[in-house]
Amino acid sequence: MQAAIYLEETKEIRRISEKYFEVRGCTTTEDRQKILYFGRNYEDSEPMFDTLVEYDVAEGKNKTLIEGGKLQISLAKYVGEKVILLQASQLKSSATENHDLYLYHRDTGELELMAKPDGMFTTMLDVDSVKTGGQGVKVSGDCLIGAVIRGCRTVFDEVNVTTKTIRTIASVDAFMSLDVFGDKIYTFALENYQLTELYRIDRKSGQKEKLTDFSSDYMGTHKVSLPEKLTFSASNGEEVDGFVIPPVDEDKTKKYPAVLLIHGGPKWAYGSMFTHLKQCLAARGMYVIYCNPHGGDGKGNSFLEMVDRWGCEDYDQIMEFTDECIRLYPGIDENRLGVTGGSYGGYMTNWIIGHTDRFKAAVTQRGICNLTTEGLISDFGDRVMKQSSGDKTPWNKEEALWDHSPLKYVKNVKAPTLIMHSDRDYRCPEIEAFQMFTALKQTGVDTEMILFHGDSHGLSRNGKPSHRIVRINAIIDWMGKYL
Repeated sequence: MQAAIYLEETKEIRRISEKYFEVRGCTTTEDRQKILYFGRNYEDSEPMFDTLVEYDVAEGKNKTLIEGGKLQISLAKYVGEKVILLQASQLKSSATENHDLYLYHRDTGELELMAKPDGMFTTMLDVDSVKTGGQGVKVSGDCLIGAVIRGCRTVFDEVNVTTKTIRTIASVDAFMSLDVFGDKIYTFALENYQLTELYRIDRKSGQKEKLTDFSSDYMGTHKVSLPEKLTFSASNGEEVDGFVIPPVDEDKTKKYPAVLLIHGGPKWAYGSMFTHLKQCLAARGMYVIYCNPHGGDGKGNSFLEMVDRWGCEDYDQIMEFTDECIRLYPGIDENRLGVTGGSYGGYMTNWIIGHTDRFKAAVTQRGICNLTTEGLISDFGDRVMKQSSGDKTPWNKEEALWDHSPLKYVKNVKAPTLIMHSDRDYRCPEIEAFQMFTALKQTGVDTEMILFHGDSHGLSRNGKPSHRIVRINAIIDWMGKYL
């Protein structure tokens, strides 16, 4: 992505960023006379750190504010007349750490570390009932307001650059986007196990008011099963949050199959909000179980650290969570377990079926099976290798990447596996699906693949409605067939 301006008088589009500068974020001053953008300038291997640039519209010139090699930037906003608020990191511990808040003083060029909140703006909980897009943060006066994941909920924080304080305003189960007008926040959010609605939140009191009622028709004509929170202490001492959704109209005298869901990321998280897939599975007479294992968002940097640990603590905690669900819910038939997940959840689905026979059916969605090919082809570039394996590459520690690749363990797979992928998925390219599909076929596993034409990595959230329906029905049918 490049930065450009449109000249209305001449109807000319003029690029303002350099030819090989990948722009990762862009904003303007209120009068639109200054353009702030950040990104990475490279022709070969992508660097991990960003350059911050300001373009003066009147002068037609760029000015570098922060040179590359110092900070990885995820957010840059003008706040007030004198300050640029940055969400950024020096990556001193790992490539997956949360970013801190910095103040760049425009008059002096000084960069000041303001706070280390151990959480990041512009993150979202895993949800497939998306109504709209929009912005994740908004500047209002000398404050920036944005959403952060804490635990299993989304909180709205207000960062005041004058007082250098952070104040939590309110929380919701999950949110899509927000805007701010005066002392009110308007947000599309999910709350109280309803579909996406528009809410108004008072910035001072945190009081929430629901302004729309899109959910009533659907909820009035469909049965839902509410999630029950299940938090447990894992064997490594970490507290892991999870949820269990019983089958709709459960008969306590009967046993039911259970489907384990695994979120993407791994820096992502599940919450208690409504999701279509979970409810469709529950409506078909299945328990739905899901948790936020090590590597997930909302619990700080120590919980996030995953370098050299993909398939380690995360796998152990997911298996322990499954055991805990079976122990506490006698209605679960432990001989009829299924597993599914997308992106990193697809990676973990591939990993799980190569390391245990306890799951009798699997659906791997937009997943990864080979860290080497993923690191060489993904639009993330070698960031995938850095986040999963640190400084290991196919040319210095190829065995480490292979050891953490599910493809290595395909010979152990017994579970019938459905593979689902989109042909315009550039985050986890379709070659990952074809490798897994071919390997499973060659080893004699009952395998099918569905390839969605024209959709991207975000199929489950913002794909074509027809494809999203096919996806959910295919998962239900596959689980129903084998469980």
